[in-house]
Formats: sequence, C-alpha cells, structure tokens
Amino acid sequence: MVLIQNFRSTNVWKAFTLNALATSFAICIGLIMKSHLEKYVDDKGNVIKNVTDPRSMIFTFIITFAGSFCAFTALHFVFGYGGGMLVPTKN
Repeated sequence: MVLIQNFRSTNVWKAFTLNALATSFAICIGLIMKSHLEKYVDDKGNVIKNVTDPRSMIFTFIITFAGSFCAFTALHFVFGYGGGMLVPTKN
C-alpha cells in the first residue's frame, strides 16, 4: 500500500531524496537505540539515566538527511552516481 502515490524515483533528484530519507531514518533509529542502551556512570559509580530529547531526534534527522543528500549529489557530479536508483515511468 503506497501512501504517497506520485513521488517515485523517476529522476535523479527524487531518487536522492528518497534514499536520503531512508538513510536518515535508519541512522536516527540506530542513534536513538544506542542512546537508550548506553549507561553512563559518574565518578562515584552511580548510573546516570540518559534522556533523549525529541528536539535532538528531529535535529539529528535533518542533519543526516542534508548530509546524505549532499553526499549523493557530490557522488553524482564526480562519478555519475544515482542512475541505478531510477525506476521506469508508466506512460
């Protein structure tokens, strides 16, 4: 079931956007899980609870999206990367 019907990777920029979204989503999930699983201990041996702020999750997503998109764009201009991400259009 497709939620957004008309946004397919039919050109390089849409493909980069979709891939950057997927990459950012995966990285954010990994970072959130890492922050929940880590335990911090102070000098006295007390465990300090790590709290993940929703603003930091959004900021991390935006930064990883921008970084992924810039990396894909640079690879496209240097190596011609991205052509394999395209899907055929229905005419």
